[in-house]
Amino acid sequence: MSDDSDQIAEVVDEVLSAWGPADQAKPETSLAAWEALLELGFPYVSLDEDLGGSGGSHEDAFAVLRALGAHGSGAPIAESGLLAGWLLTQAGLEIEPRLVAFAPPLGGTLTYDGRTVAGEVSGVAWAEHAAYLVALAEGPDGPVVVEVPAEALAVSATAHTLAGTPRSRVVLDQAAPARVAPSTVDAGRLLRRAAATRVALIAGGLERARDLSVRYTAERVQFGQPVAKFQAVQVHLARLAEDAALVGMTADLVASALDSSPDPAFDIAAATLVARASTRESTKAAHQAHGAMGVTREYPLHVVTRHLWQWAHDYGSLSLWRGVVLDAVRAGGADGYYPLIAAETNGPGR
Repeated sequence: MSDDSDQIAEVVDEVLSAWGPADQAKPETSLAAWEALLELGFPYVSLDEDLGGSGGSHEDAFAVLRALGAHGSGAPIAESGLLAGWLLTQAGLEIEPRLVAFAPPLGGTLTYDGRTVAGEVSGVAWAEHAAYLVALAEGPDGPVVVEVPAEALAVSATAHTLAGTPRSRVVLDQAAPARVAPSTVDAGRLLRRAAATRVALIAGGLERARDLSVRYTAERVQFGQPVAKFQAVQVHLARLAEDAALVGMTADLVASALDSSPDPAFDIAAATLVARASTRESTKAAHQAHGAMGVTREYPLHVVTRHLWQWAHDYGSLSLWRGVVLDAVRAGGADGYYPLIAAETNGPGR
């Protein structure tokens, strides 16, 4: 990461360190962390400064997300800032610094008839706490971005994910939006950006799981020596180190691709598959290395791994992302295969 990104990560880490592991999984902690980071402008890093964003690059924005991932924080920086905020700015709408809910692109369909919005969306995070819902809707002349006030939303069926994040079903029955604008973003591009945020969060979480495991196995003594000396434990540590480095590298590549291309579809799909596969194996390795200590309430590992499992299931199934990668490979044919996986620059659709 650049010096700027390193400094951003340090500040976010300092803010989040105000809460201990036992508090990180609580919704009220996530909201308090959101407010603290909002005051510093971190939810809007990489977004257009002329429209209320904080400026900076995607590398900077990913530094924020990786710090959140390292703490296992559920603060809705990705949903309210980097997704809902981005959707608004892409439509030329100014960001207001407040908590808004984001309608996930696979959560349901909304339609805009020229005056009101109708439809239903599931899996909306923090809907009960948000002032507005920001969503992509089908309008008479193509996709539009709508911002609907909370009073016009029917929020129900709220459940908490494994990581403690509230997600709800939101029904809009002829709801009048506060703002509407034609969108240059379609549902596919929005989904890919959402998945990219998960790659960054997972990268931070895996790096923390690795660091915790290395430190704990060096300190824990059994049969007269640190357990890290045992070959069976070293296998787990090696797996963690390998996966953390791999996903960290893919997160760097995706951030670079987003800065150089509006929609690097192949890079995001490939990185998503790598991050999800690494999460499954690395969280098992981390808990194997820790034993019962890994699920102790006051110890941070279980907070981080519960978020990792949640993030690895957000925004599209494995089969969906495998399909994106396979379609890109088939489209290039035999001659295009090596350039596809080895190219250092990105172009539209890659």
